[in-house]
Amino acid sequence: MPNRVNVPVIDASDEVSTVSIIVTEPAPVDGDITAFFDAIDGVSIGTLRESILTNAIQKDVGSSAIPANKFAQRELKWLCKYTDNTTLDRFRFEVPCADASLLGTSTDFLDLSAGAGLALKTAFQAIARSKNGNAVTLNSVELVGRNT
Repeated sequence: MPNRVNVPVIDASDEVSTVSIIVTEPAPVDGDITAFFDAIDGVSIGTLRESILTNAIQKDVGSSAIPANKFAQRELKWLCKYTDNTTLDRFRFEVPCADASLLGTSTDFLDLSAGAGLALKTAFQAIARSKNGNAVTLNSVELVGRNT
């Protein structure tokens, strides 16, 4: 079973969703995990609890507080799509409590070439791997809502 980094995110209703990605083997460098944690924090308005490497080593400490921003809802999320650089298989992960203020005009996609989008792309690609163990490329980050 591959290593994972998990980042639980609390929304304004005190509900928790988790960002979970497969990471490099052996475990990635602590600084790279922290960079990914910080990048998630840069695109989410929820409260990040901590980052956890699946071998049960707590890596970054966040908070258990409910976010003050009432728009921090886990149902509003970033849908992140990425590709295995070797097999070209496609994968996805989600970041709850998306900060919609990061969107440009007339688009539902986060700009991955600058700012918080570039920070997320860089941090993700530094540690993430596909289920096949290969390096990956983050292709898009789209603002989506949950269907009820």
